[in-house]
Amino acid sequence: FELQLLQELSAFYNFRFQLIDCQYNWGRYVNGTWTGLIGDVSQNVADIGLSGVSITSERAQVVDFTESHILTSLTFITPPPLRGQSMDLVLRPFHTYIWLCLMASLILMIISVYLITIYYIQLNTISIKWCIIAALLKQNIVWKIPNILCLRCGLSGWQLACLVVIQAYSSHLYTLMAFPPEIKPINTVQDLAAAEQSGDI
Repeated sequence: FELQLLQELSAFYNFRFQLIDCQYNWGRYVNGTWTGLIGDVSQNVADIGLSGVSITSERAQVVDFTESHILTSLTFITPPPLRGQSMDLVLRPFHTYIWLCLMASLILMIISVYLITIYYIQLNTISIKWCIIAALLKQNIVWKIPNILCLRCGLSGWQLACLVVIQAYSSHLYTLMAFPPEIKPINTVQDLAAAEQSGDI
């Protein structure tokens, strides 16, 4: 298109021209000097330059551009937002900090039982440990707790805490399964970068 435009101008104004091949180098600023087409025009090697050159603020400081006759834009295509269930759905009801606190509480409870058994040798430590884990997993198990006040208070508090945690987890999990979260659509470049960093695309 640019060559045809130059030929029409040459015929209308009655002048001749000689083409200089810039080897598809439209102009780069390297070591304080412009190369390619922008460099030829700025250094008076060529009188004018005709090509699909992008107008930038850096190039506009060394050459004069005419009014744009072609406008182009860049865009990206992404699939529509999907509502699906991923493999980590069972972990989503609780934040990572809550999962870490649960693991720390379980370990602390087992250590506490172990310390109590140091003073009460007759206790079956393995049976009590399984009761602690079973309460967290909401399993029906017969609790055979010795008549030790500190142990009974600790296990009763643990069982009550497990009941609250299980109810909160179950209700949140049911909600996520019934109404899975919709993936946020990508509308801007910032959204695209965030989706790439999070692994969504």
